[in-house]
Amino acid sequence: KLIDDRLHIPLRFVAESFGEKVSWNQNNYAVIIGSYFDESIDNQGKDEVIIDLEDYKVKMYIPKEIHERLIIKKDEDKTSYTFYDKYNHKEPWTGRIFSISKSPMSVLKIVPGIMIDYDGEYFYEAIFASDVNYDPKDEKAIESYQELTREAKEFLKTASIVR
Repeated sequence: KLIDDRLHIPLRFVAESFGEKVSWNQNNYAVIIGSYFDESIDNQGKDEVIIDLEDYKVKMYIPKEIHERLIIKKDEDKTSYTFYDKYNHKEPWTGRIFSISKSPMSVLKIVPGIMIDYDGEYFYEAIFASDVNYDPKDEKAIESYQELTREAKEFLKTASIVR
């Protein structure tokens, strides 16, 4: 439909025609289409990791060789888990790759990340570090951090909320 020289497309109709789930978040005035989850990924040879955040759990499959290079810690406030690069984790926040959290408001407009799921009330998000979390003079540190960040974006495709 053309309104004021702009083409308006019925997103719900188009998305659902392609089999995508569509939901509306009133607080953020946002339409959420689809999911980052990819059920076609083969999880053979990968470690099943369950992140238990009290009233919800996130399940994902991480390749063993990548899992061995990570430190996964529940944050003090018990509302999120943070994934660190073992090689770069020397102080409390160094080596931080991303955190998984649940919130009634999405922060992805402000910081880089991936929406794992939205249940109509809460956003389940992987929030990536937006600053340098390694020694920029250490080539191995740079390589390790960049590789784990790339791998995280892949294994997060296997993440799902366990209800």
